[in-house]
Amino acid sequence: MKRILFIIGTLDMCNGITSYAMNYYRALKNDFIIDFVVHENANETHSIFYDEITESGGLVYFVGNASIKKLLTLNKKIDAIFRMNKYDIIHCHLLNLSPFYFKQGKKFKIKHRILHSHATKYAEKKSRVLRNWFLGKIGISRATCFMACSKMAGDFLYKKKPYILINNGINGQLYKYDATLATQYRDALHLKNDYVIGHIGRFSEQKNHKFILDVFEQVYLQNHNVTLLLIGDGPLYESIQEDAKNLKSFAKIQFLGTRKDVNHLLSAMDILILPSLFEGFPVISIEAQFNGVPMLISSNVTQECGINSNIKFLPLEKKIWVEKLSKQDEARVEPSKEINEYDIEHCYSKLRDEYMKMN
Repeated sequence: MKRILFIIGTLDMCNGITSYAMNYYRALKNDFIIDFVVHENANETHSIFYDEITESGGLVYFVGNASIKKLLTLNKKIDAIFRMNKYDIIHCHLLNLSPFYFKQGKKFKIKHRILHSHATKYAEKKSRVLRNWFLGKIGISRATCFMACSKMAGDFLYKKKPYILINNGINGQLYKYDATLATQYRDALHLKNDYVIGHIGRFSEQKNHKFILDVFEQVYLQNHNVTLLLIGDGPLYESIQEDAKNLKSFAKIQFLGTRKDVNHLLSAMDILILPSLFEGFPVISIEAQFNGVPMLISSNVTQECGINSNIKFLPLEKKIWVEKLSKQDEARVEPSKEINEYDIEHCYSKLRDEYMKMN
């Protein structure tokens, strides 16, 4: 049985790339041995994903954050991982770390080295754009196969090079709207008859939480019967909480942290928002479309993710978002047949077949 190494940043359940990797892991774990390298946090053994992987026989290596000062240490850790296990395929979901894994992979004669594009920008911070552009060029030169979660993400990174499009596959049945659960969750969260606006995502600059707070404050000032649910964790979690405390709407903002019941929370929402600065192809957009909850997405995000009529794209102008949310005129819809192409049962076979071809 082929052994594959997935390289990701975190085991946070609200991280899109992690969700992508885990959805495919579940579908493929009976066909391949799949291990994980996790970078952002030194140890996430408390994660439900960690338990799921290890209980299925997979290994999880926590290597911590990488930096220029830690490159020697990083190379030693990669070397140790490749000495412990013989891998047939490296599947790297982190652009800036791909050069190091692919270099060591070549050293250990790992023939198949996949680079996977998940974004349409090199970085959130301008100071990291040049660094990631440079590392990306090296990663591309050392990769043997290119993949992307969307055409926009693939065209951005690979330019005119051929790449394989692998859709964001999820277990769609888990996200179907459930009226009973919606009532239970709204009661448990004391939402009463409020219009519930939700956001699910990592607390980082990319997700644009300050924009969310500014927009919600204006919506609240027009109508107090609204609640904002912020789900996820990340480096900006505490600073966004502090910003929220200065708002008149603070009492109507709930910080729920990382949750394992995102599929149920979607049923409790009246609308989901994603005013991201950039995205490759947000997994949450597929989850929302299987659920049917209305969703407003930044026009900076690829319109490839708009399959159902419940998705609306808006430019990142606060006035437009405030006006749209204040109207409260978006209704839940029945998922279309087209969205079923993003069910993991439908789309995992493409990645499986690509792996099988790699001899």
